Amino acid sequence: MVTMDVGVLQPMVLSYKWEINHLSIKSAAIEECFLSPIFSTKLHNNNVEWRLRLYPKSNKRGLENYLSIFVEYLGESEVKAQITFSILNFENKRIFKRVMKNRLFNEKSKSWGFTKFKNYNSMFYEENNEFGNDTLKILCEVNFNLTVAMAEPFIITKSINSEKKDEESNYRLKEFDDFQKLLETEVFNDVTFIVQEKKILAHKAILVTRSPVFQAMFCNYINQKQENVFEITDIKYEVMKELLRFIYVGKINNIDQLGADLLIAADKYSIDGLKILCGKILYEQLTNVNAVEYLNLAVNCNVPILKAQIIEFIANNLEDIVDKPEFEFFGNLNSKVICEVVRAISRKSVNQ
Repeated sequence: MVTMDVGVLQPMVLSYKWEINHLSIKSAAIEECFLSPIFSTKLHNNNVEWRLRLYPKSNKRGLENYLSIFVEYLGESEVKAQITFSILNFENKRIFKRVMKNRLFNEKSKSWGFTKFKNYNSMFYEENNEFGNDTLKILCEVNFNLTVAMAEPFIITKSINSEKKDEESNYRLKEFDDFQKLLETEVFNDVTFIVQEKKILAHKAILVTRSPVFQAMFCNYINQKQENVFEITDIKYEVMKELLRFIYVGKINNIDQLGADLLIAADKYSIDGLKILCGKILYEQLTNVNAVEYLNLAVNCNVPILKAQIIEFIANNLEDIVDKPEFEFFGNLNSKVICEVVRAISRKSVNQ
């Protein structure tokens, strides 16, 4: 085990400029990937190698108006760093950048980046000439904070205390798995939900600890003969099952397919952690077609971060969104939200 003394933090930045010539973004295929040459740095005999992955028309379908970019770590030891991606103009001046702070690279998380890094449509028309002569210049900066006395730079070493914490965390995860068995086997249940004519058996003690709505529901029905049976008419069976799974073990199956419905259910039962998770999934699935629908969801379910992200998305992609049939539902939004969208569009037009 490597030991180290605490020292003064000193930043070290690895910079790599990737110049891609004769890149035709308009003719690129959706999910087509370009790989940069491998670049590396070396300190105290430790090689740290990286490369960039660029998707001219996104790495996800439905987001083809965006460049996606990721930095991929090719090493084995864990590395923690801040990543900055920038676009340079023909004079090598930085004209656009996005920063990703404190990301941990390891065997499970080899790459980090932005699916929606930059809307490429604007790159052909802006005065700063971001994409002149079919040449795209990307600058990637990897910022490490290193202690002066660190025995092996870049490598995150574990102390005895952290190993104990890992052991404790693993034990707690096993306990959560036991709760999932409790949900699946339905032993010692004391409440029944009827959803789409199917029964779901659960445990009041667990539900009330995670949801004030369930607590109020059970208290209100405590004096009735059928207080242990509740019919749910506004949620689908598979959605209710996943809602309960999240309450029991903090896990969700098929969230990519159920994200919108789960958000509505999570809002109904005040499961804030699930609302945040669903909001992240919906943002990843955001397209010109579903933008208005998802904005309405974010407003109705009170997810302010998702609402702000979608408003920015609409402002950046307005020309494409207004041509979609789904834009007709924009008028169904409340007047306050419509004003927020108009302000975002106005700010964007002023900055262009």
